[in-house]
This record gives sequence, structure tokens and C-alpha cells, in this order.
Amino acid sequence: MLKRGTKNPPLFIDDFDEIDEKYLELRATHHLDEVKDQLTSKQILLRKYFVPRKLINFFYACNNEYGNTIDRIFIDIDRQDNSADDARKVTLELIRIISSDKQFTKLIDYKTLILRTGASFHVYLLLKKPIDHAFYDSNLSYGKDKENSFISRRAREVSQATKIHVFAAHERKK
Repeated sequence: MLKRGTKNPPLFIDDFDEIDEKYLELRATHHLDEVKDQLTSKQILLRKYFVPRKLINFFYACNNEYGNTIDRIFIDIDRQDNSADDARKVTLELIRIISSDKQFTKLIDYKTLILRTGASFHVYLLLKKPIDHAFYDSNLSYGKDKENSFISRRAREVSQATKIHVFAAHERKK
């Protein structure tokens, strides 16, 4: 079950059975308001939960929903003006650095999943044991006044190793 901090009803795994070829075509080419009358109530709910038009977004972790545990860490490698090969190098170096961090691997047991989105890479650390928000906030999250956070340190290490400018952020910076 997936329940975000919204007024929408819960979404269950069986609801994903509503995804068919017609749904995907409409999702890729139309806004929800344009095609509501062609969708089932479950398909509309799926669109409300996953607003962007890429199914890749089904993998995003909901790390801001307090009271729930976190079962994955998501890192977006956004290549911006760099080449796809630079993004690949950054992704591989990030995985190498994280997996060689003995202190981190003692704290968290995980499996790595890397997805190529076309323009960038998504790195997931699929946790074998969920963590709570207090652990996430103190050890993993990025934000203001967290220059020495897990992801900020990794960005600096990847930059040094690859000679490609890498920085930690929640959104794109120009």
C-alpha cells in the first residue's frame, strides 16, 4: 500500500494492473484533465500519485513522509550540460565510493540498482532493512547547513576522482 500525505485514497499494488497500453499512450501525450473521461478511477488515482509522465517515477522514495519507514535511498545523477559518458563515469565512481565505505556498509545493508533515464542516471540503494526518518535525517539527507552530509561528501569525492564538477542539491542549478 502507498499512502502519501494527500487526500487521495491509498494506492495498492494490484492497482498497477490498470496500467495498459492505452493508459501509457494517454499518459505520454496528454495531461490528466484532457483524458479523465477515458480513464478508470484507478488509472486517475495512479496519475494523481505519479504526476510526471515517466514510469521511472514509480521508483521514487517518499522520504518526507514522517511516520513511515524508508526502504530506499534515491540519488539522481543529472548530467546538465555534461556528456552522457560523464554521467556514466560519475555514476560508476559514486557506486564505487559508497560500496567501499566500510562505515556506511556497517550501518546499512543494501542492494544497488542503477537506471538510465536517457539523459541521466538514477541510483537506488534498496535497503534490506528499512530505516526511520531520524536516522535518514541525521545520516543521509541533504539540506541547508549539511555541507558534511553523506551526499555532500560523496559529491566532493566523486568530483575529485573524476575531475567532473559534481555537487549535491535538491534541484537543478544553472
